[in-house]
Amino acid sequence: MELLSSLLSFFIIQNGIFMASSNKNISVLIVDDDVSVRSTMDEYVNSAGYKSDAVSCAEEALEMLEKKSFQVVITDIILPA
Repeated sequence: MELLSSLLSFFIIQNGIFMASSNKNISVLIVDDDVSVRSTMDEYVNSAGYKSDAVSCAEEALEMLEKKSFQVVITDIILPA
């Protein structure tokens, strides 16, 4: 999880959305079909102070992206069809 934290921080800083005082304005979408991975990632991202939504498939991710804006998407690269 330390690697995830480093990657997330790097992405946020590199893309100009770094918030020096607060992570509250950064939304993260987590997409993973494995419920244990998804829930662990969601808990970790929330504990780091970011807002997050977690979904189990690409279709749900697309629906979330139509409803909300996310600065970061963390996704499993192998999802069921």
